[in-house]
Amino acid sequence: MRKVMAFNRRDLKRGSLVWLVRGVLRNGFYHARKPLDRLLYHCSNSASLKAAGALQQDARRKAALIETLQTPSLCGDEVIISIIGASRRLGNPNNRLGSLIQSVMDTAYDTARMECIFRIDDDDDLEYYLSIRERFGSQLRIRFVVGERKGGYLGLHQYYVEDVACLAPSSKLVFGIADDCILMREGWDEEFDRAQAICADNILFINTGRNFALPYEDEKAFFRKLWELGPPSLAWVVSRRVVELAAQVAQKHKGWTAFGCTSMADSFVETLQFYLWQITKERRVVTLEGAVAVRLDTIIASYKGGLWNQSPVAIKAFEELVKEESKTIIRDMAQKIAPAMIIRPK
Repeated sequence: MRKVMAFNRRDLKRGSLVWLVRGVLRNGFYHARKPLDRLLYHCSNSASLKAAGALQQDARRKAALIETLQTPSLCGDEVIISIIGASRRLGNPNNRLGSLIQSVMDTAYDTARMECIFRIDDDDDLEYYLSIRERFGSQLRIRFVVGERKGGYLGLHQYYVEDVACLAPSSKLVFGIADDCILMREGWDEEFDRAQAICADNILFINTGRNFALPYEDEKAFFRKLWELGPPSLAWVVSRRVVELAAQVAQKHKGWTAFGCTSMADSFVETLQFYLWQITKERRVVTLEGAVAVRLDTIIASYKGGLWNQSPVAIKAFEELVKEESKTIIRDMAQKIAPAMIIRPK
């Protein structure tokens, strides 16, 4: 019986298929079966190695991309205003982050004194966010916080906390906004500066959309009116000092952050203002004349979201806000903030 030809990795490079056919013709299929098994093994093993190598290369590329996104595009020595939010590109037709940042560039008088920090998911279109960084990062400090996908819109208050952890050391005002909005008031940053100058203790809220006060004398009337009117604006502003003090109370309660326990951070902020007034009788809300931000789809007349208080998400969030336990926690936050205030003479 003829000797079955040897087969090894080198045969793959020397046209092993031809050698295999020769083996079948000379020795019969039985004797060629061993080379065939080896060929199939080495082919499959080679494909696996290539696939594993490709996965490793993709992982390294993604890790480098995330590192770039999380690195501030500019130093933040002069930053006073931090614009924060969360963004999702894939599966979200309302994403307008590029337009939002362009509006910041168009309307602010001094972009060197501000930064944009947005929390994004690590399974999202990271190349899209890289393109935004490359487009605006040389003129405005931009930083993305990349993490695992969580509860989406319902987890906004948790995403805000991740953003705040990355604020520039010199930042004093936290400006929360959605990624489907744009700023339309030229010089809004100077208005923020004037508002901040009023409060030497840096305990401050800026009302950017509602031009009148809610009834602060009665708790039931306050929450009833808050529900009827809806969120105070598309963009809320609060001093960093308020956030830091509220966080000290929030960390004692599961599910709570310095921005509440639901996605309605704007209504939470207004509720915190209410309890702070109840304690100190000092109103620390600066109301601007006219809205600073607008939802972009409203401008192009294609927004079909309906009334906000018909949304199941909004209803659930508001129900959570008005629970007695929630009210107690927010009241405790106000109690924590009040001693830090310098009360002005009446």
